[in-house]
Amino acid sequence: MSKKLFTLILLTMVFLSACGSAGSGSEPPPAKLTINGQTQVAGVGTYCWQETKLSGQGTGVCADMIGIPTPATPLPATVGAEAELELPISDDPAGLFVTVVPVTADGSMENDFDENSWWQYQEGETVEVQLTSRQNFALDFEPGLYLITVQARWDGLGDVIYGFLVELN
Repeated sequence: MSKKLFTLILLTMVFLSACGSAGSGSEPPPAKLTINGQTQVAGVGTYCWQETKLSGQGTGVCADMIGIPTPATPLPATVGAEAELELPISDDPAGLFVTVVPVTADGSMENDFDENSWWQYQEGETVEVQLTSRQNFALDFEPGLYLITVQARWDGLGDVIYGFLVELN
């Protein structure tokens, strides 16, 4: 084997192993939303996340998504129902914002192969929530389809945008 070919193969292996280690396990875990005993796992949108290893060293990964992903099938609920938001990190977040945006079924940008729908970033009504990893809030909105975005930040870990899709009847 020539020296150039060996060097090229070695550099390719180093590059691929570096890329694989940065992304493995560095994505934030998804949040959950439960309404009337039915649970929806959030789509994970834009994030910057850090994973710290036992050695104390860590890697950070940022991903900028084209929109907010949600499951394609909405979670059914009645107007005024209580929604329980469960964040995946047991420590209370340093920042937390929940926004509710009315959408239409044909308003999603696209569906992907993971059965997610993608929605454009939009302004909506902010729901007041506490800085806790688990809490309830009322869905006091008109009947319709809603995109619920959750922006969460934890000190030392990073920040993430989660997306849920809920249909109120």
